[in-house]
Amino acid sequence: MNVNYEYYRLFYYVCKYHSITRAANVLRMSQPNVTRALNRLEEQLGCKLLVRSTRGVTMTPEGEVLFAHVEIAQEQLQAGESELAGITALESGALTISASETALNVFLLDKLREFHRRYPGVRLRIANHSTPQAIRALGRGLVDLCVITTPARLESTMRRTLLMPFQEILIAGRDFEFLQSLPGQKIIMKGNHDYWWSTANKMNAYLKAEGFDTLHILHNNSYSVEGYAICGTRGWLFDAGEAHDEKVMNREIGRLRMSLDAAEPELEKLVFLHYPPVYTGTSAPEIVATLKEYGIRTCFYGHLHGNAIRYAVQGDVDGIRYKLVSADGLRFCPYRIN
Repeated sequence: MNVNYEYYRLFYYVCKYHSITRAANVLRMSQPNVTRALNRLEEQLGCKLLVRSTRGVTMTPEGEVLFAHVEIAQEQLQAGESELAGITALESGALTISASETALNVFLLDKLREFHRRYPGVRLRIANHSTPQAIRALGRGLVDLCVITTPARLESTMRRTLLMPFQEILIAGRDFEFLQSLPGQKIIMKGNHDYWWSTANKMNAYLKAEGFDTLHILHNNSYSVEGYAICGTRGWLFDAGEAHDEKVMNREIGRLRMSLDAAEPELEKLVFLHYPPVYTGTSAPEIVATLKEYGIRTCFYGHLHGNAIRYAVQGDVDGIRYKLVSADGLRFCPYRIN
């Protein structure tokens, strides 16, 4: 039996709305055309499917049997159309994702490769943020989605989907073994891409347990080395303007003060920061003010790499000498302080 599919589609909508007129309006067809199609369907199937009256259209027992199957088929076809539309929509355009460092490396990178293979026409933009920064970017409409690590506090308008559970385990033996093998004592400070970092207490316990007795963590403390007091903290960005950034900056100022206060008074204090306290055209005034308050004359910093090195501020600025000591900033050659 070779029945035109269009007849089944019209039958479905007439039964759904119990009205030929309403079905015709929905399908943007004329009522006579719908009626003719239904008549041909009944002729080809050899049975009466619908009863028409002034109160609308009702199905005969045969019509109810057919509708039970046509309804399933129509819903499946509509689902298929929706799925194809979703695939077609991903053939071009752009998708902006904000991801924390851990989420990017633990989960997202492999998924992005597969996504690019399946949808080569979609341009991906990846923003590397901390979890709070990623959530704020999503809330402000700057990104389409964010991939973060929990716990995290989301806005009420955001939807959370668990991607995968994972547990952070400190495994850094080879790197620390290499550092341990280098001559002298080594002082390590937290940066912004540190997978080895957990907490200062856990790090110190790990170093002690593994026998890495030449490695020391600079965190809320100070070390006396050859007539100098080594002080410092990670610092924070100078272009931050959100409430969270202010909170982090205040925390870093507190840690810097604790480190400076822990120094032996008679020793000259050398300050080490990860983020630059000064930059071409701007600065982190809270950090600079603290350095001046404690009479700091020399400050070393990192964070700037590649093309960003050209914007590094080096030399004397308002009585403080600044020096970039990122690895490529030093051309991977150790820098002697004295």
